[in-house]
Amino acid sequence: MYWYVPTLGYWEARWSPQFKVDTSTRWWSGFKWDTGVPVEYNGEVLTATQTSPHDCYPDFFAIRHYPRAASQRFRDLVEAIEPGIHQFFPLNLLNKSGEAIDPPYFLFNVTQSYECINPEKSALDWREWDGRGADGKPMRLKRLAIKSEDGLVLRKELVAGRHMLRSKGEGVLNGCLFFSDELASAIKKARLLGAFMYPAKEE
Repeated sequence: MYWYVPTLGYWEARWSPQFKVDTSTRWWSGFKWDTGVPVEYNGEVLTATQTSPHDCYPDFFAIRHYPRAASQRFRDLVEAIEPGIHQFFPLNLLNKSGEAIDPPYFLFNVTQSYECINPEKSALDWREWDGRGADGKPMRLKRLAIKSEDGLVLRKELVAGRHMLRSKGEGVLNGCLFFSDELASAIKKARLLGAFMYPAKEE
């Protein structure tokens, strides 16, 4: 079994600490973090200062408009199960007093991606709404959406033996994050906070 880890938009907005990024420390340009492609690292460190009143920090959260951050504990689990494959870049997080948050956090880049979601067997649907085209004229718009977060089915031959990966595909099927059962069990056992996981079948 695998586990789908969706973007935690609502949870983050309500419970996660919020940070303001020092944009002068943004060391990458034009890179899409959900593609499963390694990024070239120049050794600089992204710095962000806390703006919310939180005094505790989950193991997973997203800095708005930036990649997801993860704790040292998560990095250690991944490296123990799937060593040397994924990228973890140091992140300089400062609390409201300007002091460094410890233990450290990292931006993480999943470097495995496959067309692993089977759209014919997954719980997907088309959502439609009234909008305007590129010419400004009214038109009916539609996009594919995940109907049920626990309704995704993965192609077993593409995910077998891998522990953290992203999906390739059109629209909503691109960039979905999945953990293996072994990694998900390790996360639960270590009681890491902030990752909501939904079962995904393999066929």
